[in-house]
Amino acid sequence: MSNTLPPQDILQFSIPLKGFSPGQIAITFCFPSPFRGDKIIELGGGNKPVFHPNMDARKLPGVDIVVDLEKPFPVESGSYDGVYSKFLIEHIGWPKVRSHISEIYRILKPNGVAVCVTANLKAQAKKIAEKTEWDGSESALIFANQSCPEDYHKSGFTPEYATRLFREAGFREVKILPYPGSMEMIIHADKSSEKLPEQKTHHVLIQSFYESMRKSEFYKQLESNLHV
Repeated sequence: MSNTLPPQDILQFSIPLKGFSPGQIAITFCFPSPFRGDKIIELGGGNKPVFHPNMDARKLPGVDIVVDLEKPFPVESGSYDGVYSKFLIEHIGWPKVRSHISEIYRILKPNGVAVCVTANLKAQAKKIAEKTEWDGSESALIFANQSCPEDYHKSGFTPEYATRLFREAGFREVKILPYPGSMEMIIHADKSSEKLPEQKTHHVLIQSFYESMRKSEFYKQLESNLHV
């Protein structure tokens, strides 16, 4: 990947190292932006959004539209090239997840892309089941920190379940990608109504990157020191 790409063409994911809280010391992974246009809306970005407008249930600095994200979005259909959310969809009540994803599909343009980062509940449950002694962090992992009314996990996803939900909403192609060094995943959902010309798409580039990186001794050492 070229390091001369302008900032709007780069999507970053930062993972804190063990022993440090988010915002202190972290490893940052940068990828080409998966979006085909520059009109992107973020859902649930809080006070540190990556994109604007940022639509959130809380009235915080950096929030442009305050709305209950479990209800229909106050956005016209086919308005955006991309929808981005990071650790939001698990905060949507499980009976309302399908309508939430349908709203994402509705506000995207015909060739729009949705990128949603969320937890892989199957991987989390496996890790917890393997622990011989609990210390309380297990509940935080599954149910969130519960620091405010919005900070509760209300639904959970596996790669297979997420793929099915997004396809049911109408997305033509859904790919599940590993979130760097953690038990989370990236849902890459493409609304394109027609098959695009064969090319190295962003999700293929990211997948190839991980397949090669995971074989390296550097990654094995790095992964053991990531905060998960």
